[in-house]
Amino acid sequence: MGTYRKIFSKEFLATDFKDPQDVPRLMRAPWRCEKYGHTPDCLTADDAWNTLACMGLWKLRSPIIINEMMPGQSQKVLTVSVLGQVETAWLFTGYAFSHIILAADGGEIFRYENLSHDPAPKWAENPINVNKSIDTYSDLDVRLFQRAQAYTGWTRIHDAHIKIDCEYYTDIPPPLCDVRIEVFNAETALPIDRARVRIKAGAIIIRDDYTNVDGIVEFHNVEEGSYSLRVTKSGFESLERSIEVLPPIVEYEAKLVPIPAPPPPWWLWPLIGGVAVLGAITIIPPLLKKREEKPPIIVVK
Repeated sequence: MGTYRKIFSKEFLATDFKDPQDVPRLMRAPWRCEKYGHTPDCLTADDAWNTLACMGLWKLRSPIIINEMMPGQSQKVLTVSVLGQVETAWLFTGYAFSHIILAADGGEIFRYENLSHDPAPKWAENPINVNKSIDTYSDLDVRLFQRAQAYTGWTRIHDAHIKIDCEYYTDIPPPLCDVRIEVFNAETALPIDRARVRIKAGAIIIRDDYTNVDGIVEFHNVEEGSYSLRVTKSGFESLERSIEVLPPIVEYEAKLVPIPAPPPPWWLWPLIGGVAVLGAITIIPPLLKKREEKPPIIVVK
């Protein structure tokens, strides 16, 4: 085994997958989820009102060529993660589920069934421990199987940000690089101060710092390789993406989307109106009556 451990991380978007074959038209990629407080392009299965079950298997357009992406020895898949979300009508009866599948050289080598899906607008995170050696294979395919069926009502299932983390070993020491991250407000284009920026190799945080007043943070002597970049700031949606660190320097822009203020609850305005009416009934009449009272007449002899 080589001396130096390296991490290969790759995140796949909906556009990286080809359409399933011979399935109903309600399998969609991509499907934009802006109105649910998050903006990924999703792989979606959409079933409504007693139609036939909607199901399909998504495959990568271009599988990972293992020796090209991980040139070394002892290649292994460490983890896979998927964001999941489901929408249903209030009278929904039926089911909706997804499976994540890894295939190597065309054959299935790993399957995780029944991924978690939070009700919209939330997203369930599915960090899955794989720990599967792939050093005897030439290519790796990440697949997703979706199935939705509505007996009454309707259902729509979303899966997004499918990410894989691998490790491998090499005898060649990796070159060192400088990484410069600029963080902006996606709506105003203004820099964001004190945003937390982390670079991760798999589950290990290798760099962690905050942006300056210009929205910039710099990391020096980062080993060449594939990493995850995560940026967080209170009041903004967190951002996570895969990055490739190559010598001598790489620069990335991270645009954070502000979290909109939640609308007032539906009962607030009726409550304010009720308080106003109650005040008019209980306070104003006594005041008017008091004003109508005549002062006493005092006779001085």
